[in-house]
Order: sequence, then C-alpha cells, then structure tokens
Amino acid sequence: MITREIIALDTPNITELQRQTIQSIEYFSKIQRLRVEKNEFIQEKLKKISKQRDKFRDFAEQSITNVLKISSHADDIILFADCCIDDDISNYELLKLLRPTLSNATLNKNNSELLKDLLVKIKTRLETISTDITDHNVKINNTRNNLRECIDDVDEMKNDEYLAVKNNKFISYVGSAVALGAAPFTGGASLVAETFVGIGAIAFFGGAVVANNHAYEARAYSACGNVLNYLAKEVEEISPCLSEMKECLKKINEIISYCESYWTIEIENIDKIIKGLESCKTTRRPMIKHSAVLFSLRAKRIQEEAKFYIVAMRAAVNADRISG
Repeated sequence: MITREIIALDTPNITELQRQTIQSIEYFSKIQRLRVEKNEFIQEKLKKISKQRDKFRDFAEQSITNVLKISSHADDIILFADCCIDDDISNYELLKLLRPTLSNATLNKNNSELLKDLLVKIKTRLETISTDITDHNVKINNTRNNLRECIDDVDEMKNDEYLAVKNNKFISYVGSAVALGAAPFTGGASLVAETFVGIGAIAFFGGAVVANNHAYEARAYSACGNVLNYLAKEVEEISPCLSEMKECLKKINEIISYCESYWTIEIENIDKIIKGLESCKTTRRPMIKHSAVLFSLRAKRIQEEAKFYIVAMRAAVNADRISG
C-alpha cells in the first residue's frame, strides 16, 4: 500500500535543502566580512570567493524559480492523476492531457540538471581557491617558525659587539632572514628596504647589509628587531584569517555537495514520473490508476514544502543581495 510515509522516504527533503542553502549563504557572508589590510593574497582570494558568492546567489534564485515551476507542475500531475482514477474519462482524453504534462516534466528535469551543473562548477572553483589558501597557509606557518628563530637570534646577538663589528656578519644574516620572512607578505620586502634606508647610509639588497660605522650598526640591530617583530605580528593576523576562510569554504562545499545530491535525486524522481507518464500511453487502466496515486501523493508533498521554500529562500537571497 502506498502511504505518505513511503512517499516521504522516496522524495528528497526540500525543507532541508532550504536550511542548507541559507546556511551556505551565511558562510559566504562570513568570509566577506573578513578583513586584513594591505595583503594582496587575501584580497585576491576574497574577490574570487565573492564571484562564487554571486554565482551561488544566482543558483539560489534559479532554484526558487525551478521549485516554483515544479510546484506549479504538481497541479498538472494531480489533475492528471485524478482523471486517471475517474473511469468516466476516456483514454483519448487522458492522452490529450498527458502530452503537456509530460512536456513540462521533461522541462523541469532539464532545468534541474542545469542547476546541478551550476553547483558543480561553483564547487570546483571553490576547491581550487581552498587549495591555494592551504598552500599559502603552510608558507605562513613556516615563516612564523623562522621569524621566531630570527627574533631569538637578535636577542642573543645584539649585545655581542664583537660579532656586530666582525665583517658585519650578524647584520647580513639578519637581513637575509628578514627578506626571507617578508616573502609571503605583500609589501614586506619594501617595508624592510624602507626601514634600512630610513636609518641612513645602510643599503639593503638581496639580504646584504653594509654598515658604514658602529653607530649605524647599533641602529641596524633595532631596525632588524622591529622588522622581524612586525612580520611576526603580520603572521599572527594573517594565519587565523586564512584558517577561517578555509573552514568556511569547507563547510560551503559540504553544503553544495548536499544540494548537488538533492537535485540528483530530484532529477531521478522527475525521470521516474516521465517514464511513468510515458507508460500511460500503452499501460492498462488499472496500472495507470496505481501510478496515478503515487504521482498525486508525491505532487502534494512537493506543493506543501515548496511554498515554504520559496518564501524563505526569497527572504534569504534578498537579504544577502542587500548586505553584499
């Protein structure tokens, strides 16, 4: 016996789709609120994520349209199912009603496939961005460890005047370390150069520092320490931001995978309806009545959930468009 419970198991949960889609919109919004000034890598990734946010919003809007069409088509299916059960309606009249119902089902399937394809493209691009962030974060964490070692070296060596004057080895060493530490940061190298130029008569290029006299050396110690501490602070600011971006992207892609699965099941169910409707052309009336009950129950469940999905999703999309 066909029951609503069986239909519920056989039909994807549109209420859960609504919850997951809105949650993904919120994660996109959370990423866009992240800010680290003067860091080109993060700004570049935020721009790329913003483009995918726009595309996901487009997906959400298109899903509203598609669910609306599916819900509207459910009226046609219910009408057709009622006619199938009514013995007073001839097979000719059923076939006449079947043609537009079958055509609309095929159109809904095509639209659902387009939605799924859009999700796949968004997920692929977000995975690429996430991989870039992971690689950059590894460099940042390695830099953090290098900078801590450099700062320890500055503290140990700056009071040793002999090392300070002997061929300027210390300044050259720290200059190289600072340059290496600055590599992952936009503006880092220029900051180092500006710092050394600012202390006067000390040239910095490719990690080499040449001090003119002992007084400049003392100031160079201070400059090196300041730059290293600045870069260490930059690391502490950037790394958490990258980790937050990556975590949000991970959750968004998990949600997109769920949405993709939903529309895959929906496509399969529409395909079942199409095949069932096509079989009505040749199937005997008792079998048509059995299929009609199944179609009608599924269509009614879709209608019940669709109206809530449409209202909630429109509100979420409009709010995101305003905030974005």
